[in-house]
Amino acid sequence: MNMSVTSYRLIQRIIVSLLFFFCFIPLAQADVLFSEVAWMGTTVDSNDEWIEIYNFSSTPTDLTGWTLSDGKSLNIVLSGVMPPHGVFVLERTDDMSVPSVTAAVIYTGALTNSGATLTFRDADGVVMGTPLVGGADWVNIGGDNASKYSAQVTRTGQWVTGHQTPGLPNVEADELPDDTDDTDDDDDSESDTNTDDDDDGAASESSGGGSSGTPTVFYTTPRPLLLALTIPDRAYINQEISASASGGGLSAVILNSLSYDWNFGDFNTGHGKEVTHRFAYPGTYVVTVHGQFKEYEASVRKTITVLPVNFSITTNTHGDVQVHNDASYEVDMSGYKITSGKTLQFPEGTILLPKATITIPKKQLKYTNSATLFDDMATQLASVVSKKTVTATPRIIAKDPISPPAPIAYAPTITPKAVASTNFNFTQQKPPNPKVEVQPPLETVALVAEGVSQVAAPIEAAKDIPSEKLPYFALLGVIGLGITAVFAGRVKQK
Repeated sequence: MNMSVTSYRLIQRIIVSLLFFFCFIPLAQADVLFSEVAWMGTTVDSNDEWIEIYNFSSTPTDLTGWTLSDGKSLNIVLSGVMPPHGVFVLERTDDMSVPSVTAAVIYTGALTNSGATLTFRDADGVVMGTPLVGGADWVNIGGDNASKYSAQVTRTGQWVTGHQTPGLPNVEADELPDDTDDTDDDDDSESDTNTDDDDDGAASESSGGGSSGTPTVFYTTPRPLLLALTIPDRAYINQEISASASGGGLSAVILNSLSYDWNFGDFNTGHGKEVTHRFAYPGTYVVTVHGQFKEYEASVRKTITVLPVNFSITTNTHGDVQVHNDASYEVDMSGYKITSGKTLQFPEGTILLPKATITIPKKQLKYTNSATLFDDMATQLASVVSKKTVTATPRIIAKDPISPPAPIAYAPTITPKAVASTNFNFTQQKPPNPKVEVQPPLETVALVAEGVSQVAAPIEAAKDIPSEKLPYFALLGVIGLGITAVFAGRVKQK
């Protein structure tokens, strides 16, 4: 009986020793484990592969001389000391595979999409911890090449497929997108979790795990919200721009519940995941968006330059309309309109280069003698009026029949020759002295034309008496007869 009891106790000690060897020794060696694998790359570039590793130990771990290989083309040489519960992100080719995180190690080589097994080895080539068996097409740990969701381990040690979280706490089973499932649904393959809290309360580990046997990692660091802002670097006054914000680093449930508030830096605000805006004045503005859901919140900003537009319009010799961009930078003319006899709208995506010209055929615009350019807000930008010589057709104005002019009554003019003298005598006058130069009569008129003088000949009364003077001579005759009669009567009385 004693022999049986002794044998039983011996067997018990052997079993306990074996359990200690198989359970605790690997944990002592496996201070570093795989936390997330982006074997499919990112949404930016499928070549931007990266691997996240985690130090679940409460003491620093020196990785100098360690290697990570997939047994194929990948052989990464590690270096540096990982702090307790620290995270290292290994990035392929350069540090831009994950712009939001500084790479701890940059490597070359690629993870094949058909699957691989990742293994840590120390400087002596000893395998450290348990290799990560991805299986064919990474079926054991997950990940999706179409959506670029990565394979990552949860707190319970399960490998799941979820939004990429480089350098951040991984997603949990209750935060997974609706279109993804856990890669390991076999509850029997998971053992009970034994939690051993460290003194600093930073993390805990467990011998349980998923199909790869990876210990559970408990993250106590608050999970931050990441925001990205998409907006053009440059815009033009009165031109509509589109902007959008997106969150990351948290579950789809939280990200879809975020509320976004915008500040465009010009005393205008907006609300929503996607917004549009127009800047009324040129300048440089800081656009800020704030996202929040419950205790999760973050802000992101971006600078945008708003430029004025400067156009002019001319016409060529054929009457075609020419629109000139007088600015030293290109302008997006989408939605602009030009109006003449007909209104035409510039198609979406019409870009006019600096100092460039767009010619619109006269027939297409039905150009008359003017054209005006408007932006998509109906603001006038430029116009032209052709300087054309218009020949007017003479108009015939109806008038009354022309009547002959009425005769003009001329008042009689008595010349000095026609005035009768009151001194009468019968003394015969002597002929003029021939030596005395006789002045031409008053009727003499000097005509000067081109330096040549012409003298009109005096009218000789004896030869040609103007008809208009005959009444005057008749009057003189009557007066003479009267005088004669008076003198004759006086002589008779005597």
